[in-house]
Amino acid sequence: MKFSKQITLKEYLNLIYVLTYKKGWMIFITILGLLMLLLTMIYLTGTAPVLFDNDYNPWTNIFMAFFFLVAIPGSIYYSARSNYYSTKRLQESIDYELTDETMRITGESFHTELNWNKAYKIEELKNWFLIYESKRTANFIDKKELSAEQIQYLRSLFKTLGTVKLKLK
Repeated sequence: MKFSKQITLKEYLNLIYVLTYKKGWMIFITILGLLMLLLTMIYLTGTAPVLFDNDYNPWTNIFMAFFFLVAIPGSIYYSARSNYYSTKRLQESIDYELTDETMRITGESFHTELNWNKAYKIEELKNWFLIYESKRTANFIDKKELSAEQIQYLRSLFKTLGTVKLKLK
């Protein structure tokens, strides 16, 4: 199976946010930030004065909520954006060729061939297949570029790989 794809910055940012915010600790931090914001709003409106003592300082909660809800996502955005623009391979048009034995990836400045038995893990997200070469290095295939038959073919191909960790839908 052959296809080509050039990932855009918007697609890359979306993928990075999905990968980051599916982790339990990021969900916890976001909920914590929302709770801090909610408590501050309750305090400032005087809705439930019984919840707070006289020493309560809302500025700590405002700062922490800002950090959890704005600074961390902003940091992720700028880091991913910087990574996208500094990694020229991400900006290239990439040709994929997937066979029963290998995955060949060819860009304007590189060529990679990965035997399926050397893959670390394959994970399926809503819009992506992630094929990990190692714990931190993945090749991503945009499912929007594939037909329903191609997606089914890939799922069945991946299921035949006995030594690779799978997380498919």
